[in-house]
Amino acid sequence: MAWIVAQIAEKTLQQSPIATGLVRFVSEGTLDEKAKTLKPKTFPGKKRKQETALFYRPARALARMACDLAAQSGERVVAVLFHDADGTRSARRGLWQDKWDSMINGFNVEGFHFGVPMIPKPKSEAWLLCALKANQPYQHCARIEDESGNDSAANNLKTQLKNELSEEPTSSLLAEKVGSGEVDVFRIDMPSFRKFRERLEYLIVSAKPQ
Repeated sequence: MAWIVAQIAEKTLQQSPIATGLVRFVSEGTLDEKAKTLKPKTFPGKKRKQETALFYRPARALARMACDLAAQSGERVVAVLFHDADGTRSARRGLWQDKWDSMINGFNVEGFHFGVPMIPKPKSEAWLLCALKANQPYQHCARIEDESGNDSAANNLKTQLKNELSEEPTSSLLAEKVGSGEVDVFRIDMPSFRKFRERLEYLIVSAKPQ
C-alpha cells in the first residue's frame, strides 16, 4: 500500500517521494499508543453518526502527529491512513462511507485538513487482484468490491490472489510488483480506489508551495 501511495505521489510531484526522503512511516502500534494519550473530543457544532473507533481514533492520532511534523518542518504534511474495510456481503449499504467519514472526522477534529483515508473495499487484496488477474486485468473491477472481506469465506480474496499469482502473495512479493510498476495504479478503476486516489492527488497539489 505504501508503494501505491508512492506511485501516485511521484506522478503528481514529478519526483520520487522515497528518493527525496519525503516519506515517513508510522506503525500501527505507534498510532495505538498515540491514540491512548488523546482525550475524548467531539466535533463541534455537528451531530455525527456513532464513530467506528478503529477508524476515528487512529485518524486523530495521525493528524496530531502530522500537525507536529508540519510545525517542526515548516512545511505542509499530507498524511495517509490505511485500514481495510473488511466488510462482508451482508454488511449494510453505506458502512464503507461511514468508515471513510470517521477518518475524515478524526482528521478534522484535530484541525488537520490534509488527511487521506486509504480504505480498500473490502480489503487491499481487491485492489491488487484488479491489476494482477490473468484474465482481463483492470477490467470489470468494481464488482470485486462486492466480495466478502472474510478470510474464512469460500474462495476468499486472498485465495483468489494466490491462485492468480500461482504462489503465496507475501508482502514482499506484492511490494515488488507495485514498486516495479507491474501493478499500474493509474489503471485501477474501483470506487474505493478512485476516491482515495482523487483525494490524495488533490491534497498533494494543495500542499505544494505556491
